Amino acid sequence: MLSEKVDFKLLEFVQTADGKTFSIGFLDNENKKTLSKKTAYSMYKKGQIIKKSE
Repeated sequence: MLSEKVDFKLLEFVQTADGKTFSIGFLDNENKKTLSKKTAYSMYKKGQIIKKSE
């Protein structure tokens, strides 16, 4: 489980609750499977991010 304070860094990987894997990038891009740090944090707060690379 992720800790309460989560810092997403560029090029880290996250897995969403629906099983999709995205890397952290500068912009959201569904086709290239990237999420911005801001979007990733927002999704985490909603419970949509279930796993983050260590």
